[in-house]
Amino acid sequence: MQGASQVYRNIFRKCAVEAILNAPGTANDALTSSLRMAGRRVTLKDIARELGISLPTVSRALADHPDISEGTKKRVRESAQAMHYIPNFRARYLRAKNSRLLALILPEMNMFFFPSLITGISRVAQDNDYSLIVFQSDNSVVQERRLIEYCTHLSVDGVLLALSAETTDLAHLDTLH
Repeated sequence: MQGASQVYRNIFRKCAVEAILNAPGTANDALTSSLRMAGRRVTLKDIARELGISLPTVSRALADHPDISEGTKKRVRESAQAMHYIPNFRARYLRAKNSRLLALILPEMNMFFFPSLITGISRVAQDNDYSLIVFQSDNSVVQERRLIEYCTHLSVDGVLLALSAETTDLAHLDTLH
């Protein structure tokens, strides 16, 4: 359930957008369309609707597919930029069946060993087209369990774990396959 402040923000946002859209002289269709989408993420479907082309064409144009003409690619890229389109990596991960994400869970961040460990792991991950996300368990087995569960929800491709000082049982690692 939304809190009161979030509800007020949403109402304010809708009122501001409506005021701008109804102001005299707002004939620019791209601007009008972008303002109507304020408050939510622009999708490929929005770009397709704006340009009057199919969703697969928009997707292929942004992926620089050879079957799409340079003119169409340019129109799609310009529209995407004007509408502040941000690719949805979660959708891409679902289609590709991998996230290209690795998680590193450390018991604590100190100034000695772990920074060089993070740097080394990050370098190898980047060299192999992976991104690294780093978590700290605060040397708590409870937090370690939560982070491992969170990593499964993120669909990371791998988890690197330095066990917390409290960890005595490894049963919570069974959720990682």
